[in-house]
Amino acid sequence: MKFENFKSLILIFFCCLIIQLFFSLKPNPYPSPDGYYRIAFNLNEYKIYSNSKDKPQNENFGRAPGFPFFYSFGLALDKELKESIRCFIKNQKKCQINIGFYKFLQFVLFLISGLTIFFYSLELGAKRKFSLLFTTISLIIISPHIVYYRSSESLAIPLFGILTLSLTYFFKKKKNQIIWVIISASSLAFLSLTRVIYYYFYFFIFFILLFYYIKNKDDFLRNFSFLVLFSLVFASLIIPWKYKNYNLYDNMSISDQGVLKVLGNRIAHNNMKVSEYFVGFLYWTPMVGDNIARKFLDRSYWENFDTKNQNGFRYQGRQIAKKALQDYKTTRNAKKELILQIVSKPTQHFFTSILFFWRGLYYVVIFFPFVVLCILKYKRIFNARFMIILLPGVLNVIFHSISTHFNVRYGLPSIFMFSGLSALYFSNMILNEEE
Repeated sequence: MKFENFKSLILIFFCCLIIQLFFSLKPNPYPSPDGYYRIAFNLNEYKIYSNSKDKPQNENFGRAPGFPFFYSFGLALDKELKESIRCFIKNQKKCQINIGFYKFLQFVLFLISGLTIFFYSLELGAKRKFSLLFTTISLIIISPHIVYYRSSESLAIPLFGILTLSLTYFFKKKKNQIIWVIISASSLAFLSLTRVIYYYFYFFIFFILLFYYIKNKDDFLRNFSFLVLFSLVFASLIIPWKYKNYNLYDNMSISDQGVLKVLGNRIAHNNMKVSEYFVGFLYWTPMVGDNIARKFLDRSYWENFDTKNQNGFRYQGRQIAKKALQDYKTTRNAKKELILQIVSKPTQHFFTSILFFWRGLYYVVIFFPFVVLCILKYKRIFNARFMIILLPGVLNVIFHSISTHFNVRYGLPSIFMFSGLSALYFSNMILNEEE
């Protein structure tokens, strides 16, 4: 390792430490309302995967298992947090939330995120000082979701970073390719078990790389063997959970919760009026859009975007999901019906996807102008090899834009790509000025 990079690692370490110490001054947040904390507690206390508020008797299909298993591991190491969660489940917000060793786990996840952002920027071709600068900015942006809140983002972001960097190392470097294949496949599998949408990344990564190797005819058999290994490692980690669900619930899905709400939410937004569509770009302008809309526009234009509105798009989406489940009895059948409703109106869906893309830029909007400038000014570098290195970030933006309501938190993993390209833009700009 170069000495300059080692100095950067030390700086990133202390940057992560200082940011976490800042958040340690704030009161510990209560568990999020998504129920992950109940599943984690039941796993730790009763060894049963269940979202039950009382002592569980049977397993539930429940949410994606990645974060609850990680959280339960944290509870096993942090008795203070476990007792806080026990009290919270019983009494709700009458308990003091105390965190001990779990803070160390949060720091490790935070540090992994910082290191992967930095080294990924270097692999894209950015200079060290700009990689370090944009890594620091990125750490500030993602920090609440890793070192403060205890949610699935705290695990998904570093896993996405490991996937992005290891896939880059596998594709660019000829050394230790087997190790990088195993790491990338494992991180994608754990990421899929944390957020189900990432399960579908596997198929795109596999076939895009396969197509690239066929087209380039560069040591095809060797590279194809790596893809086979990638598939075997991924399947070996995913299939046991899917098979367990099939045996218990006759359903091979990773998770049975959330998907109907997401699809129903998407349908509700797809059905918005034309006036609401254009207001959506203003309302979802990062940081200030909703306040501007509330101040200058009539309530009828923006009220459906308000997530607290009991008649808004969020509520409508849940009603659509609830009705589909009532009409079609099983999640599987209801899911198929909702997907058919979405694809039956492709034009409507396409334009709503553009709006959701804008919404998803919330946390990375500071980088967006530099990414656009990088693409326009240095488009020659965006060849097939370079686009494969960007693949995880590109897929994250596209998948969430076209298949979800793109909750702004879902855009956080895209920060690896946006930060790296911003660092690359400034690196090339300064280099050209020096020349």
